[in-house]
Amino acid sequence: MEISASRSVADSWNYMRTDCRGCHSKNLEMIIHLEPTPIGDDYLETPRHQTLYPLDLYQCQDCGLAHVLEEVRLPPSTFLYFTGTSPFALNFFQDFAEQVSADCKLEKDDLVVDIGSNDGVLLAAFQKLGMLVTGFEASAQMSEYANEKGIPTIPRSFGPNFHPPKKAKLITANNVLANMYDLDIMMEGVVDILDKDGSFVFETFYLGDLLRGRLFDYVYHEQPTAFSIKPVKHLMRRYGLSLYRADYVTTRGGAVRYYCGYDKPEIQDDDEQLYKKETYADLMAQIDSERDKTRALLFDLKKQGKTICGYGASITATALIYYFGIGEFLSFLVDDTKSKTDRFSPGLHLKVHPCIKCLETDYVFILTPRLADHFKRAFPKAQLIVPLPQLQIYA
Repeated sequence: MEISASRSVADSWNYMRTDCRGCHSKNLEMIIHLEPTPIGDDYLETPRHQTLYPLDLYQCQDCGLAHVLEEVRLPPSTFLYFTGTSPFALNFFQDFAEQVSADCKLEKDDLVVDIGSNDGVLLAAFQKLGMLVTGFEASAQMSEYANEKGIPTIPRSFGPNFHPPKKAKLITANNVLANMYDLDIMMEGVVDILDKDGSFVFETFYLGDLLRGRLFDYVYHEQPTAFSIKPVKHLMRRYGLSLYRADYVTTRGGAVRYYCGYDKPEIQDDDEQLYKKETYADLMAQIDSERDKTRALLFDLKKQGKTICGYGASITATALIYYFGIGEFLSFLVDDTKSKTDRFSPGLHLKVHPCIKCLETDYVFILTPRLADHFKRAFPKAQLIVPLPQLQIYA
């Protein structure tokens, strides 16, 4: 089938929730205030008006879950990133399948269900190991593609009212839960089909990394929830499960892999500092200091007549550009991602060019700081400005 990579958020909608996504408590405190932004990954073929939505992170004072309350819902067809096109993703998911199969003692013909299965790349790895597989993928186009590749995939969001021929020994969800607005529907589906000896294993961005790396730009509307040990334990308890293992994984910028099941001893909570408002006040003071130093530097460079482009037309770049207020200093963006080049950035409509164009400017502002070393290896003569975790210049 022909694959289209176009996306439009013209029919998106939003509303502000007033309760915790994990436990429904209304005892919420704002811990991070950011500037309103458009949808972070809405890079346009043609510039047009884009609505700015609040982007503040709240923490539940009862269960500890941190999340953006502004829910901006997009039609499933807008998410058309095909995981299997990335060699890195192929290797990652093969390793994941082998590791988790061993951890959960899976056997041939055990049923594995993947939530948000994309093009089926993870389930294909489990198939090679002899397991039966079923995926749930809300994008009809993605589901069709996976089914054509021999990966049984149901074209809808995961939830209750799925009746497989046997209980699932493993349910997986990679970088999916943080994107969900309704965790209850997902959990109801999990307990409906999970075998009494089965495991629910999922990976997602870890709240602790936001603190350690000052990664405030990992807060965005398409990923409204930042999980940590305490709220995951609380969520699992509500459905009769327990969090029995949590592994930190360094791939894809860092995440935690959570293992949940029935009648398992719970692991201990993580650092209590993650659940104190003062922790985030200190974090934002540090970030604001780096923002002020960054703006002062860019102002001086512009005054000297220097030109600056931004590297990284990513979903996280939008929050960074808006909170640091640096759009006025950037002439354009560079990125070699085919679905981003020749498009315009969300809101400010900075043109995205191939990375080679960075050589036409005096400085490259790194909008994805974790990729600074990668970019420097590709363009050793470029002068880089890296804003986080501390402002640095690489000449």
